[in-house]
Amino acid sequence: MYMTAQRKLLFRYFSEHPDVSVTARQLCDVLNNGDQVKIGLSSIYRNLAALTKAGFILQTISQDSKEARYRYVSPETCGHRLHLTCLRCGKTFHMTQKLSDRLLTDILRVEDFAVDENQTTVYGLCRDCREQRN
Repeated sequence: MYMTAQRKLLFRYFSEHPDVSVTARQLCDVLNNGDQVKIGLSSIYRNLAALTKAGFILQTISQDSKEARYRYVSPETCGHRLHLTCLRCGKTFHMTQKLSDRLLTDILRVEDFAVDENQTTVYGLCRDCREQRN
């Protein structure tokens, strides 16, 4: 994949924030705050689409805002485990290997379906967001 200056900015951001899901608008605000290379919102959307298609980034839709959120898929930190992503704050957690393996085994055994754990996320509300809600 050809690495433009804008794409390098995106890669740097995502590698420094591997478990955070962000919107394109949030990325635009962060990336244009102090960096020498400026990147427009339309360039961010184009690059996110290319990175998502290439499998470097996962795209999800936020329940609260209906905006797409993007998260970096890091083979080093993900370790072939399922992910848990909060629909309110966008934080992503790595499920424990033991629980992830057990769920994947049960799904294969019961449903005869092999799940791609690198592309699978379970959505809900994290503890902090559930406590704020109450």
